[in-house]
Formats: sequence, structure tokens, C-alpha cells
Amino acid sequence: MYEFYAVITHPKIFPRPTPPKTAWETCQAFGFSPQVRLLSETEDFAEKFGSLIGGLDLKGPKIHDARIAVLCHLHGVRELWSCDRDFSRFKFIKVVNPVVGGR
Repeated sequence: MYEFYAVITHPKIFPRPTPPKTAWETCQAFGFSPQVRLLSETEDFAEKFGSLIGGLDLKGPKIHDARIAVLCHLHGVRELWSCDRDFSRFKFIKVVNPVVGGR
């Protein structure tokens, strides 16, 4: 949710980014939807994070992607839909680009 908020309000991504108030209201609507399940870190998250991404040379913003991928994996999410090609480095989760399909 926070990554979504960060992207839609980012002035370098969109010429007219979503105003913060509208962005947060959208996030809240997602959070209240019965079809949405928010994933959070578990007690063993740090250990699992290290074991799943330990061999990858990740820095900076790639850490955020790794966190999302590991959270999905730990919560049984088998398929992550994203247009961000950086997720393809995480072989423990299937990534589907909803715009073009496939991995």
C-alpha cells in the first residue's frame, strides 16, 4: 500500500501526480475491501529475508522490491502482478506483468 501511495504521488513519475489526500483515501478504500489482505512482517521475517535474498547483490530501492517479494512468499502468494521488471530477479515467486502477460 505504501509503495502504491509513493508511486501515484511521485512528481517525477507523473506530470500531475495524485494529490496526497486522494492517494490516502484510495489506499484506505483498498484496505477496507474484503478482497484485499494486507501482508505484514512476521517474527521470522528477517531470517527468511536473509535466506531468500542473501545471494543477490541488492542495494537502495531494490530492497523495497525484495521486501515485497519476500512478504508475498511468506504469506503464500504464488503470483505477483507487477509492471516492474525488477521483480523477475526473485525466482521464488512468479511475476506476471498484467499489461503484457507472462513472466
